[in-house]
Amino acid sequence: MIYYFSLFLLYYAQSTKHKAQSTKHLLFGLLISGVVALSGCDKEKALVGAEPPAKPQSYDFASMKVSELPQAWPSFVRDVRKGKIIDPVGQYVRDGEYFQVPEDNGQRPTRPKTSLVARVHGQQNTNSFTTNDDPDCKYCFEQPCNGCGGAPPTPTFFSSVNLGTYSGPGNVAGDILDLKIAKGWSDVEAYAEILDGYEIIPINLNYGAGGQNIYLTFTRVPNKVQLGDEKNRTDRVVEGSVRRIFVYSDNGNVAPVPRFAVPNFVPIQSPGSIFNEWKFPDLNDGAYGKYIYAYTTKEPREGLPIEVGILRGNNSAITPPMGWRKIDGDLNEGAGGDYIYFCVKDR
Repeated sequence: MIYYFSLFLLYYAQSTKHKAQSTKHLLFGLLISGVVALSGCDKEKALVGAEPPAKPQSYDFASMKVSELPQAWPSFVRDVRKGKIIDPVGQYVRDGEYFQVPEDNGQRPTRPKTSLVARVHGQQNTNSFTTNDDPDCKYCFEQPCNGCGGAPPTPTFFSSVNLGTYSGPGNVAGDILDLKIAKGWSDVEAYAEILDGYEIIPINLNYGAGGQNIYLTFTRVPNKVQLGDEKNRTDRVVEGSVRRIFVYSDNGNVAPVPRFAVPNFVPIQSPGSIFNEWKFPDLNDGAYGKYIYAYTTKEPREGLPIEVGILRGNNSAITPPMGWRKIDGDLNEGAGGDYIYFCVKDR
């Protein structure tokens, strides 16, 4: 378009009797064309998704009103994850930030972890909330609290309840029969890893910590169950209802992590290559912190069949809804980001 516009101006200049005035028009038109071209380039750069430069934190939690904190906190985390700002504590990072795992699976660096309450009081590296963190009872976790100014942001919780329901041959009770991990460098990649007949619990187990997007999936449908490396083992129960989840963390001293070291438990795996290999995924894959792995069991002696859930929030004192049990082990341990936990509930 700029090309044809310039030709038009040139033709106009040659055809008019007022050549001096035409020259002015021509020069002005060429100048405008250059400006348009430059602005067009800038707009093109914006359209391809160029990220704005990160800027210092603009959320002063200590000076906010208590009523503002529940709304400000999610916005802060969202802006950090989008790369709009930098978390001065270093706990949260932009999505897609990746840490290369040492070749020997050696120890990875860690990120600090703190709570919103600690930020309100100007403290850092506080791994859990205590009454000393909030001496003025400005922001309470326990109710009732005399003089309490408000409640913390509500933790996020999703579960398998009412998802992928089934009541048919082979599983009249509708129990969960298998767990698998789906992961990728984006949600598109992770969702593409969901096995046929499996449902996803929509909380990224690396939330706020960068690395891969990692999700827990499950199925209740007997003919959709895909057994992993446990398929042909005879030393433990490999079929039936899921009854427990166990979380194991390691600093990188054990490689490879034993898949069947826990009696009665089997690893929660993820699909491998086209050769039907199964992987035992690190739930901090691509992020800082400990190597974290999950196991499950179908051994009837380990308890009743369970529903599964995932809980995440801004402090380690978060609790799931009534009737649910939080499994020990922050799934973002040492990686920064949110505090994230598996939860279970007897059926």
